[in-house]
Amino acid sequence: ECPISEARVARVNGEFVINPSRAQLAESDIDMMIGASADSVMMVEGEMDEISEEEMADAIKFAHESIKIQCAAQIKLAEAFGKKETREYEGEREDSELAAKINDFCYDKCYA
Repeated sequence: ECPISEARVARVNGEFVINPSRAQLAESDIDMMIGASADSVMMVEGEMDEISEEEMADAIKFAHESIKIQCAAQIKLAEAFGKKETREYEGEREDSELAAKINDFCYDKCYA
């Protein structure tokens, strides 16, 4: 288990910007959301004009550097104030009789 974070990256006038304003987004040719831990990128989504693979990789790397700072801050905060206890979760009980009634009532209506 490790901290994760995300950052929005845009490119305005050839320069990457983290968490751009709406005005900057209106002028940008790249608008991406990157989700990552300090070690690896987990999610990339967004829209952009036609760009090269190298430009896309540069945008991801730029966002990841910002995310590393955010993850380090999460660790520092947890060390300063302690980690919240994980609550116990009791799973739902299975009621096979109820499941059979629902199946009998709905199956033909949905799949016939």
